[in-house]
Amino acid sequence: MVDPGGCRTFESRANLEKRILSALFEPGQVVELRFPNQGGWGGGWVTDHRQLAQAAKKASADGAIGVYVTLNPVNPALLARSANHVQSRTKIATSDGDILGRRWLPIDLDPVRPAGISSTDQEHNLALQTARQVKTWLAGQGWPAPIVADSGNGTHLLYRIALPNSPNALQTVRKCLEAIDARCSTAEVSVDVKNHNAGRIWKCYGTMARKGDNIPERPHRLAQIMEVPSPILEVSPELLLALADSLPEPEAQRSREQRFDLSSWLARHPLKVLHDGPWNNTGHRWVLETCPFNTNHTNRSAVVLQHPSGAVSFSCLHNSCAGNDWRALRRLLEPDWREPPPVPGSSSSHSSNGKFPPADRICLAQIKTAQDLVADYAR
Repeated sequence: MVDPGGCRTFESRANLEKRILSALFEPGQVVELRFPNQGGWGGGWVTDHRQLAQAAKKASADGAIGVYVTLNPVNPALLARSANHVQSRTKIATSDGDILGRRWLPIDLDPVRPAGISSTDQEHNLALQTARQVKTWLAGQGWPAPIVADSGNGTHLLYRIALPNSPNALQTVRKCLEAIDARCSTAEVSVDVKNHNAGRIWKCYGTMARKGDNIPERPHRLAQIMEVPSPILEVSPELLLALADSLPEPEAQRSREQRFDLSSWLARHPLKVLHDGPWNNTGHRWVLETCPFNTNHTNRSAVVLQHPSGAVSFSCLHNSCAGNDWRALRRLLEPDWREPPPVPGSSSSHSSNGKFPPADRICLAQIKTAQDLVADYAR
């Protein structure tokens, strides 16, 4: 089969075992299977991935609204909770602290719609188109090809990574998702920025997604892998950190008396906005067609953000623009502008060079290779 984006798809059920074994999990990796059941949750912990596939298919065939698995390797001790068999009701789940390391950066592009219902065919296709744009944008930054999958209502992109399960790694993943959201989400399709925790469960491919009633306008669909690169390459630590650092934290507000009219300010200056819209709940973002400091920096590189607090920030993804923040943008476009003195007692949440504090980012020395993770898992 071929999806609207032209990529090869797998047979929906016959190859589920092969997909799970070869694409998502390492041999012998402990995985939790979880699905809504009788007002609670059913599932178990397995190392036999063929058995996992069979149990997932059975739960889906029995009418589960959705069937989910943990993506990252789970502490083998949890196998004692339900060793390679499924329980109809479970009282405890895999926590973030039960994860041995991070193997995936999960990107979920979901159509914007009311909660509890499936997407229309048009919304479903829009999510796929947006996912293609995200994939192309990241490829332009040097990222390798991801696994592309149909979630049943939207589209998933899974990038292979190798990070420890640590607070700094969590912040790195969170900032990566927020940077993608700021530049690539639209009014119709959003990037889910909540998928940054290590123990996050993920749709099990080869099972049905059943949100709301199955009606012609909003049908239930099969979640399935559409494309797996060969080989699956890891995103380098340098690329992860560059993306995480590309979205600056806002500075402390200098005055809470008046919110800066950023929309009018942008309209008064020669900045062509590619698209804009709500961001981070009550904030707003403007993605620029080209960077004002270098017109060669295109492809969603430059973004202006108004944070929920009212604070304003600017960033460009390219290294040569690392020092070009909101102050630099104002000085570029308004040579006579002078920075007002800070409000007494205010403080900045980031360093003077516009980068995140060292405590908020993972260090290259902490990055583990696939071989390191396998050795940790064996121990």
